[in-house]
Amino acid sequence: MQNNPSEGLDVLRALFMQKRFARVVELCNNLLQSEPDNPRVLEILALSLSNQQNEVQAQAVLEHAWRIAPDDPQICYNLAVTYQRTGDDARAMLRYADCLRIRPRHTDALWNYGELLRVSDHFSLAAECFEGILSEDAIYPDLYHRLAVCYAHLHRNDEARDAFDKALDGNTTFTALTHWEYALFLLEIGEYADGFEHYEHRFEASVKTSVTAHPYTLPRWQGESLAGKTLLIHGEQGLGDEIMFASVIPELVGEADRIIIACRAPLARLFAESFPQCQVLPHAVHTQPADLSKAGQIDFAVPIGSLCHYRRNTSEDFKKSSAGYLAFNQREKSRFARLLERLAPGSENEFKVGLMWGSNPAREVDWGARRAARKSIPATELQILAECEGVRFISLQNRDNGAEAAEAPGLGIIDFQDYLNDFTDTAALIANLDLVISVDTSVAHLAGALSVPCRALLMTSADWRWGRYSDTTPWYDSVRLFRQSRQGDWRSVLEAVRADILLLTDCGVEDDSADSLPAR
Repeated sequence: MQNNPSEGLDVLRALFMQKRFARVVELCNNLLQSEPDNPRVLEILALSLSNQQNEVQAQAVLEHAWRIAPDDPQICYNLAVTYQRTGDDARAMLRYADCLRIRPRHTDALWNYGELLRVSDHFSLAAECFEGILSEDAIYPDLYHRLAVCYAHLHRNDEARDAFDKALDGNTTFTALTHWEYALFLLEIGEYADGFEHYEHRFEASVKTSVTAHPYTLPRWQGESLAGKTLLIHGEQGLGDEIMFASVIPELVGEADRIIIACRAPLARLFAESFPQCQVLPHAVHTQPADLSKAGQIDFAVPIGSLCHYRRNTSEDFKKSSAGYLAFNQREKSRFARLLERLAPGSENEFKVGLMWGSNPAREVDWGARRAARKSIPATELQILAECEGVRFISLQNRDNGAEAAEAPGLGIIDFQDYLNDFTDTAALIANLDLVISVDTSVAHLAGALSVPCRALLMTSADWRWGRYSDTTPWYDSVRLFRQSRQGDWRSVLEAVRADILLLTDCGVEDDSADSLPAR
């Protein structure tokens, strides 16, 4: 084998195909004693080591091979795959790009690189990769799904719809996930009936989306009459989702004999005060679902996110929502007013603005953590708001991000993190403010549900609930939207918000959306 390198490689490849990896490693090491820089032998050795779950050594061998033959597309590709397997996506992307510069039609590299680009929000480049695969007539079962998601984010609506339909026509390995992505696209562009129809598949895709509901063994409510019936509405997803979907509850209260709301513990006191006709129970989907042992007879149950499937099929349906469907506690409002005066004497005569700059870190899911980071604004960038005279800034952050207020000392932000224990507290503090400025978090939803003037600051590719182009949202009359024009550019957004604050304060312009702020 040593005398005929070509025959030796053929033997190695044959043994590799037979999955005799230990033997391949042995023979490769023998060959490398006389040819230590043979890139093909190094490549086969690395792949065999990888199949033996020895990724660290495989990576080192492939890096050596790549340094010898940086213009070899397959070595670039295999090194990229190894990086990707070990979670080093940045290096993987660099090597995939190397591979494609040398061999632009390397479909496996297009597939893997395209997906890394897609999950990094580089949708245009990702779409080019997937379109390159289409042009080669290569078969990848989820190609249309990935293309559809890219087209949706690029606002190529007709192409997105066509790709989603092709994916659901037997060209996806995970139908529920395709329904989920299709739902988000349709809801973002205001096609609520079809969007919420696809949204009903969300729990089937929970392994990919982390969207789950507790499987209560009760008949599922599907929009039928609630006359004389008891309905359990149970929470799912995040705090903001539960607040937003709760906008449907007031109209159901008048139809059902009894409603039980199972919601996240931080919302329980607020929901109990806002919906006094309902029984409210604390509920944690994964860890401690609501205890129904003393709830009596229950006729139907429904996840809160499904309410819109039956009651929000057109834009007109949103007009049924009552402004300020959540209510602050008057006693708590007075307590926070006194606390605010103690922390900032004279603030009662100032224009008071609540700030929420950081999204929940969502550390349990990698993609959730990345998205939370993109939704958040570094506290240092808030300094641009310091030019607003006569304005008192109040932090609405909890203990996760509250200390970051120190990074914007020019604003003199009043820190309330140790006083905000649940959403009743946060609602009471907000009720003392003239304006709330928030990134895409539950606080933006809370301000909207309280009918308090709010400016929601949105990253590019914002969540579907905020729509696509408008500066208003059908969910909340008091919320105005300020969108990034470029990913990561918060400065222009904050400049627009600063101008808005100056208009409100200098010109005496009032936002009348909080005129009828409800209290309990």
